[in-house]
Amino acid sequence: MKRLAKMLLALAALLTNDINAATGPFADQSEYTMREIKKLARDAHTIEQYTILADYYATTQRTYKRQAAKQMHLWAERNTMITALSEKWPRPVDSARNRHDHLEYKANQAARQQAKYNRLADELAAKQEPQRCKDEGACGNCERTSILKQGQGLELRLATPRFQASQ
Repeated sequence: MKRLAKMLLALAALLTNDINAATGPFADQSEYTMREIKKLARDAHTIEQYTILADYYATTQRTYKRQAAKQMHLWAERNTMITALSEKWPRPVDSARNRHDHLEYKANQAARQQAKYNRLADELAAKQEPQRCKDEGACGNCERTSILKQGQGLELRLATPRFQASQ
């Protein structure tokens, strides 16, 4: 019986090492501390800063998702081993389920933060781009810049929006 238990432990250790080797133990670690992220979130006003925040939260989400998957595996494993001893509250299966649910919640929070900072970066990028008429003046909302030769001089009309006053 002890020999079987040792073999199972060895097999579990090998599987754990294979999972860590495939994902890399430091693959999703951020180069910023939580203190730096909080300061950056307070002071962010450029596209690069918003992008850094979005990348941080994307990394955080992946980390939580990976941990939740491990807890899901543990939850399923503990669910098959329900005995009279494990019926005392809290059961091991309950703690695994609660941990999984908590990690899923944290992953969803990180996803919302990532979406928020991606949206802020996109809005800022849209504000910084010069707005141009894509219809070559056919939109009716602006007059295209045109240079007309009239004799020896040049006439320059600037693109200005035409607003209709509603009364």
